[in-house]
Amino acid sequence: MFIVPSPYLTSPAAFGSAVRSARRRAGLTQSDLAHRAGVGRRFVVDVESGHPRAELGKALALLEVLDVYLA
Repeated sequence: MFIVPSPYLTSPAAFGSAVRSARRRAGLTQSDLAHRAGVGRRFVVDVESGHPRAELGKALALLEVLDVYLA
């Protein structure tokens, strides 16, 4: 489990960077992560690039797959 202190996630770009780092640590491709989280690969691409309109529920599903939690 990896815990990211929430004060560090102050923007969509910071959130996306945290997801990308966790995905790479887990050895997953964007497609692997999307499949496991039940979202499309395009959604993962948008989140990792800091797209500000990503749906929170889906974004949290990505973190759950990666065993990352906000504190």
